[in-house]
Amino acid sequence: MNANDSWRWYKYQWVKAFSPEQIKGINKQIEDTHLNEEHKRGTDWKNLSSVKMVSYGNIKSFVYPLVEHAYGVGRYDFGYDLFPHEDDRTCNFNIYDSKDKADYDWHSDGVDLPFVDCKLTLLINLSEEPYEGGEFQLMTQKHEETIEEFSKPGSAFMFKSHILHRVKPLISGIRKSLTIFMNGPRFK
Repeated sequence: MNANDSWRWYKYQWVKAFSPEQIKGINKQIEDTHLNEEHKRGTDWKNLSSVKMVSYGNIKSFVYPLVEHAYGVGRYDFGYDLFPHEDDRTCNFNIYDSKDKADYDWHSDGVDLPFVDCKLTLLINLSEEPYEGGEFQLMTQKHEETIEEFSKPGSAFMFKSHILHRVKPLISGIRKSLTIFMNGPRFK
């Protein structure tokens, strides 16, 4: 990765993980191979324009170096026991459109399996154009922390999945992000 990579006890970020050309390639691959699309507008807890599910195997060749680095950080810097990310696992491609005033309210990530926990969430900003609003925030010790660097297309951000987080309303443009959930055995 690069010298702009940084981490704290609950988060890790990569600035300029992907170039504009790489972002376009990833987005095209997702558009060509996504499994389904759900419109999430108007549900109780999220106001996304849409979510496309994509198989990790279909985008692996584009994101593998970053994902492998993220797994290494998860294991060695966070000390988590993580399952490998299998090719048939799905990732979420979230699209926020300002015409919908899209946002995603406070929530934490998890799985509904008896012996598995969602331990880390990896986000990749795949926006092709600048946008306004749509800031990503964490709630840490009753303090809202805006992750400014994640608003830059091509950046990536990983955090402990149990931490409350949100996306503020989009003011103008379209914000696209890929979410990869990193699971492991249930915490003991």
